[in-house]
Amino acid sequence: MCLLDKQKGLKIGKTYTNGIQARNFVGYTAKAQREKIRKEVEESPFISVMSDGATDSAVMEQEIIYVRFTHKGVPKVRFVGVATVEKADADHIFKGLKAVTGDVLSENWSEKLVAVGSDRA
Repeated sequence: MCLLDKQKGLKIGKTYTNGIQARNFVGYTAKAQREKIRKEVEESPFISVMSDGATDSAVMEQEIIYVRFTHKGVPKVRFVGVATVEKADADHIFKGLKAVTGDVLSENWSEKLVAVGSDRA
């Protein structure tokens, strides 16, 4: 995007045009999004969690995890993260879900849990 902006004649400077600074910028953006999701989920009385599994090129089972809830009466679905699990069974998927949700959801998220959807176990 920066190269495109330069070609258009825009002066963008050099602050975010290297990989290290871009990674920092993306990291702070992700942190802000996680905090926003955490706040919305905390204000919601109930949540449900969905996961979808796939095997990557290294033959590792990956679970993509989403949370569904309502915020101020509006239904929302938010991406929580990707968990690497040893095996695609209920115990391992649940362990992966707990590991990933710790960064995004509050500690009491499981008390609000009313449904879990998964394509596997």
